[in-house]
Amino acid sequence: MTGLIIEGGARRGIFTAGITDCLLENKIHFDYVAGVSAGAEVALDFTAKQEGRSRRVIMPHRTGDFSVLGFLSMDLDNMIYRFPYQDYPFDFDTFFASDTNCEFVATDCVTGKAKYFSENKSEQRLLDSVRASCTVPILYQISEFEGGKYVDGSIADAVPFDRAFEQGCSRVLVLLTKPENEPCTDYRKFEFLINKKYKDYPNLINALMTRFDRYNEQCKRMKQLEEDGRLMVLRPSHKYVKSFEMNTDVLDEAYNAGKNLAKEKLAEIEDFLNVLEKK
Repeated sequence: MTGLIIEGGARRGIFTAGITDCLLENKIHFDYVAGVSAGAEVALDFTAKQEGRSRRVIMPHRTGDFSVLGFLSMDLDNMIYRFPYQDYPFDFDTFFASDTNCEFVATDCVTGKAKYFSENKSEQRLLDSVRASCTVPILYQISEFEGGKYVDGSIADAVPFDRAFEQGCSRVLVLLTKPENEPCTDYRKFEFLINKKYKDYPNLINALMTRFDRYNEQCKRMKQLEEDGRLMVLRPSHKYVKSFEMNTDVLDEAYNAGKNLAKEKLAEIEDFLNVLEKK
C-alpha cells in the first residue's frame, strides 16, 4: 500500500495543491490519503480527482465574506459548506466511489489526541470532518461534531505518517508546506490567551504547549524514514507565502513552484511508489 500525507498551513496549502494537481495529471494513485487542516481540503479534492479546485478555494475571494485580513476573517462555514454546492461544486460521487481511504485529522479537545475521520456516504459528515480538521485554535470557535469537540488536526498530529504506516502503507509520500528548518507555530507564545480560552480543556492546552517540540521530533523521524526508503518528502525550497497571504501573484508563484517540483520529481515519485493508477 502507498500513502499520501498533506500538511496544513492555511494559504501555504496552495504549494501542495500544485503538487497534487500534477499527480492527478499523471494518474498517480494512492491507497491511503490523509489531510491536516488546509491539507484536508487538498486531500478532499485530490481523492475526488478535481484538478484545480483546491487552487481556486485557497485563493483570496473578493466577496462580502472576506475582509482585507483574508483568511483571518474568513467565514469557515462558508468555505466548508457553501463552496462545495455553489461557488466551487465538489464531486461527491467521485469521492465516495474512490477506492482510496481518505482521512481528515482533527484534535480532540477533551483528550488532546488526534482523531482520524473518514466518510464514504454522507455529504454532511464528510464536510463536518473537514471543518473539524480546519478549526485553527484561537481564530475559530471549537467544532462540535458527533458529540465531540475538535480543533485543528495539526495540534495533535501535524504530519500523520505514522497513521499511514498503521493503516498498512509501506511507502509514504509527504507534502510539506514549509521549507526545511523553518519552525512551526509555537503556541507557547499565546499561553495566556490559550489558558483563558481553553481552561475547560487541560489536555488540549498541554497539546498546544508541547506542539512545537513534537513537530520537531516528527521532522527528525521523517529524515530517518527518508534514509530508510520508507518516506519521500516534497517541500518548498524557500518561503513562498505567508499563512494568510493575500497577494494572488505570490500565491500563483507558490502553486507553480509546487507543480514544477512535482514534474521534476515525477520519475522519482513513480519509482518510489512503484505504482500507477489502475486504468
